[in-house]
Amino acid sequence: MKKQPALVIAAGVISLSMNWASAVLLNPKGLGQVLIYPYYTVNRSHDTFLSIGNASDIGKAVKVRFREGYNGRDVRDFNLFLSAHDVWTATISAANAAGGAQLQWSDRSCTSGLPASPSPFSSSAYDGTLAGSGQPQDSGPSGITRTREGFFEVIAMGDISAASALATAIAHVQTGVAGQGVPPCGALLNDDQAIAAGLAPPTSGLFGSAGIIDIGQGIFYSYDAVALTGFYGLSQGNLYTTPGSPSPTLQSAVDAEAENGVARAHLATDSGRALALDYDHGYDATSSVLMADTLYNDYLVSPAIGATTDWVVT
Repeated sequence: MKKQPALVIAAGVISLSMNWASAVLLNPKGLGQVLIYPYYTVNRSHDTFLSIGNASDIGKAVKVRFREGYNGRDVRDFNLFLSAHDVWTATISAANAAGGAQLQWSDRSCTSGLPASPSPFSSSAYDGTLAGSGQPQDSGPSGITRTREGFFEVIAMGDISAASALATAIAHVQTGVAGQGVPPCGALLNDDQAIAAGLAPPTSGLFGSAGIIDIGQGIFYSYDAVALTGFYGLSQGNLYTTPGSPSPTLQSAVDAEAENGVARAHLATDSGRALALDYDHGYDATSSVLMADTLYNDYLVSPAIGATTDWVVT
């Protein structure tokens, strides 16, 4: 769819820094190289609507990966190609025939590795049937209903060079169909070498939101995706992988700024002081900006209005 548009850490190497040019940090403006959507569900007749947007003036190739809630195993992933100021939308709903979740969309932005809509989520990454994955069956339930709730992540793999064939393939061109811009897409999206040739290192600019809805009950819970910027240093090249690849993930953080490790994270103490922490592993840098030693929130359980409260901690 075309559209215009308090942490305390006690580990690692700590130094005061005001250079926020790179390194992993939470972006309060909601723009980043990585988006984390902490919850989806299709339980109790709910659907989850989602949008993934590109606020920048250049196209983006992104990895979209859905994970089930019991153990975070992959239940559906694909590559999405967003042109400048593009937004892709979809719905996660119940697959009535099998009892699991499925992804539905009518958006025309280019994708790779995504079958026709609707696309059912898969149990193969946790039930031991995914050949060559290196992931044996875990100790959780093996049925497809395990896919009915979880979370998902969006990771920028690269910026699409404006003069490349890839940029032409994903551009929304005007058509006579209700004025909608429709990209050519085509066979180029199956040519991994051509895709990689059109990609520069990923910069920031992704944004997103989701909403959990039950039309019959008049319920709608919406939230913005958590945005991480500085996740991947511009000197590291692009992160492109084919659909179905286990990488990149939230563990892929790499930062050329780090002096005492692989990746640096920028944090703020309760007093607002800026800290820069270097870590030996990218997943520690990503984890550090999401950690908290205390959670504060409101709840409402008044029986007079039938109120209940759920907290979701991902």
